[in-house]
Amino acid sequence: MSLHQLDKFALDSFNPSDASGQTSQTFEGILYTIINTMIWAVGFIAVIMLIYGGIRYITAQGNEKNVGTARSIIMYAVIGLIITGIAGAIQQFVLTQVK
Repeated sequence: MSLHQLDKFALDSFNPSDASGQTSQTFEGILYTIINTMIWAVGFIAVIMLIYGGIRYITAQGNEKNVGTARSIIMYAVIGLIITGIAGAIQQFVLTQVK
């Protein structure tokens, strides 16, 4: 399932669309699209930072300062992913209650 299909599935489950599948121009539909895009972007950046931290950890070559920096990057990336997941769940809950 592609990213577009997942996004379409999420939109269909919220159902702010007309019969053609296009997102309606209601406030809720626009808000959902903006928030969903921001959550995907932050999640993508967190994954990139996780990879970057892993590369820094591998290339630290035992240098304690570099290992510490890499661990911090990895830790903050994981925290970012957790917060992004929680934000997505809150968004889904709130927007389905508003509907």
